[in-house]
Amino acid sequence: MNPPPQVIYNRRAMHTIQSIYLYIHNLQDANYFFAVFLLTIIIIRLSLLPKKRIVSPKLGDMHVHHYIYGILIIIIAFLFPSITLYAAGLGFFVDELPLFGIEQWLFSHEDWHWGVYHSPKSMMILLFSIFLVYLFRYNLLMLLPHTVLL
Repeated sequence: MNPPPQVIYNRRAMHTIQSIYLYIHNLQDANYFFAVFLLTIIIIRLSLLPKKRIVSPKLGDMHVHHYIYGILIIIIAFLFPSITLYAAGLGFFVDELPLFGIEQWLFSHEDWHWGVYHSPKSMMILLFSIFLVYLFRYNLLMLLPHTVLL
């Protein structure tokens, strides 16, 4: 025996309301994710202005660049699910992402200088990367298991 039409309608309406709520909630989380990501990049860029530059620490002869911190923070965010850590780690990583291609593409290692970091080509690649993260912010957030705001 089928349930009365009123019950079917109420279940569908309830399911639709729950779906809309989850979509809005996840979209809010995705917007929060993008805001933290963008704020991380802004803070990094301001701290690395030519006159206020912070030099990266060294391990032996190797500089520990901030993309390495980003990778470590992303790993921690996956181990202890946190939207904030994930977004900040991705911000650290994406901020230095343009230099992977530009440094080898335009300059030999000896010719590299801080102008490359602030060059128009580097900024264009960074802005394009930020745009891609904005477009796929919801999908990037769904990669994190059992996401929570922390």
